[in-house]
Amino acid sequence: MNTLTNQFELLETQDYTPQEKLCILRFSNMIAAADGKVHQGEIKFMVDLIEKLNLPISSPLDANSLSFEDVAQTIKRMTISKKNKAFLLFRKMIESDGEVHQREVKIFHRLKKVVDPNNLLSYK
Repeated sequence: MNTLTNQFELLETQDYTPQEKLCILRFSNMIAAADGKVHQGEIKFMVDLIEKLNLPISSPLDANSLSFEDVAQTIKRMTISKKNKAFLLFRKMIESDGEVHQREVKIFHRLKKVVDPNNLLSYK
């Protein structure tokens, strides 16, 4: 299982707005649900994410009202540094259950295509 202990050191250096935090949470949830099953590692990852972003417990409900397009537009407006760190987090979310599912990868690349059409991100 993958947790955010080390990964979140990256995000803590960024000053994400409340809307950006909700979009990160929402897209992480979209990744977790993409394969039709939410696994234990993904649940742990989401709980850690909510805690590390200092979001209220009601945040998943607020985030679920956001569409893919809402998320994409907010992330598109982020700085390159914020995007890099968010995409690294999304990649870790894909791996959080110990498997890489094709549907999770597909939604990841769909978002990347919208927010980074010129391939400027380097989130490795």
